[in-house]
Amino acid sequence: MCTSISWVDYTLNEAIKKAVSWSQLAMIVRYLAQIGVYTGDVWLNDWNYYLEHNSSDQDTTLLSYIKNGWRIKIFAGRGETEAAIASGFSSIILSWQYSPWQSEKMLERELKALSGKKIYLSFLDAGEYTKDDWRRLWPLLQKYHVKGLLYSDGRSSMDALGTYNKLTEIQKSAVLPIEFHGHNAYGLATANALSALRAGISRITGSVGGIGSHTPLEEIWMVSKYFLGCKVLPNHFADYCRKILICLGVMIPGNKAIIGSEIFSHESGIHVDGITKNPQLYEAFSPQEVGLTRKLVIGKHSGSAALRYKLQEWKLGLSTEQSKRLLKEVREMATVQKTAISDYQLKKLYFKTVSEV
Repeated sequence: MCTSISWVDYTLNEAIKKAVSWSQLAMIVRYLAQIGVYTGDVWLNDWNYYLEHNSSDQDTTLLSYIKNGWRIKIFAGRGETEAAIASGFSSIILSWQYSPWQSEKMLERELKALSGKKIYLSFLDAGEYTKDDWRRLWPLLQKYHVKGLLYSDGRSSMDALGTYNKLTEIQKSAVLPIEFHGHNAYGLATANALSALRAGISRITGSVGGIGSHTPLEEIWMVSKYFLGCKVLPNHFADYCRKILICLGVMIPGNKAIIGSEIFSHESGIHVDGITKNPQLYEAFSPQEVGLTRKLVIGKHSGSAALRYKLQEWKLGLSTEQSKRLLKEVREMATVQKTAISDYQLKKLYFKTVSEV
C-alpha cells in the first residue's frame, strides 16, 4: 500500500547553478507544482551567487515563495550559519560530513548557533554511521529540536540491499523523520530510492531527469505507482518534465526512461505485430499514463503488418501486390539513408506505388 510520499526537489538548485533567468526560474517552479513538487533544497553559496548576478529583474513574489517553501543548505564548520539566517529562508539544512576530525562538539556548536530556526540535519555519507553512532546522536538532535534527518549517499557508495538494511535498522531507534537523498554516479540512485521507500521512508529527494546526478524523480514516481500503489501521475507528465529541462537548456534523450519521446516507438515487424494485438507485450505501461503517444516507425526492419497498421492510421489501403512493392521500396530507402523513413517519405512512396501498380 502507498503511504503518504513527499518529494524534495534539486532541479531548482541546478537551475540556479546554470544561471537561468528569473522568468525561467518561475516557469520551473510552476511546472514542478504541476507534477506535485512544492519544496526543495538550494545551497547557500549557489543562491547568493545567483542573487548577486541577477539582481536587476528579481521576482519578489517568486523570491518569497522559494524562501518559504524551499530550504537553504549550508556546510557545517565553514562559518555559514549567520549568512544562512540572514538569507530569509524559513528552513535551514546543516550538512555534516562524516570524518574523524569533525567532532560532535563542533556539530553541537553549529546547532546551537541555529537555535530558534527550523533546522534539518543532512549526513552526507550517512552509510558510514553505525547503529551505535545513531543512538549516540539522537539526544543531541532532540536537544536542538532538529526537524528531520537527511540520509544522504553523497559518494554514491550504497547499493539497493545495503540501503534497505541500513534504513530499516536506523528507524528502529530514530526519534525524528528521515528522508533519503541518493546520488547517481553509478546509476543506482533509483534502486536505492526504491529500497528507501520499501524500508518505510516517505520523503525522497531527486531532480527531474536526474540532472545533477540526483535520483531521477520521474523514475521513482513511476516505480512508486506500480510497486507501492501510489496515485496516478498528472496529465502531460512527460511534457512538464520536458519543459523543465528545456528551461535548463537540457534536451531529453529520446530513449530516456519514462519521459523520452521515443520510448514508445516500434519498428521491427514482429514487434509491431505484437503491439497492435497486445501492447503489454512490449510496454510496461501505456504512453497515455505519462502524456506520450505510441509511434510506429517504418524502416528497414518493418514488415507488412507494421506497414498496414501505419497506413490504416491515415485511412489508406493497399492490395497484397501493392503492399509487397511498397515494403521493398521502404526497405531500400531506409537502408540507403541509414535511418527510418519519415511520414512524408512514406506517403510519397505510397502514392507512387498506388499509381504504378
